[in-house]
Amino acid sequence: MAQFSLTPALRLDHLSFRMSFDTHTAPMGVLIFGAVRSGLVSHTSDGSHRRLRPGDVYLSAQPDHAFAATV
Repeated sequence: MAQFSLTPALRLDHLSFRMSFDTHTAPMGVLIFGAVRSGLVSHTSDGSHRRLRPGDVYLSAQPDHAFAATV
């Protein structure tokens, strides 16, 4: 994982996974964006379900919303 702090209020994190996993998280208080480079992501937040493919860039969650994902 690499982290880049752009301002005190803005940080970019780079994460790479070469596995399958499920996650369920409470609201994190920040905007979370994702980009799919390979594989598939199944994502649910605020009652919306999406299937994402390589090349998709997406808003994972609003600051006050929980989300779940399967990678």
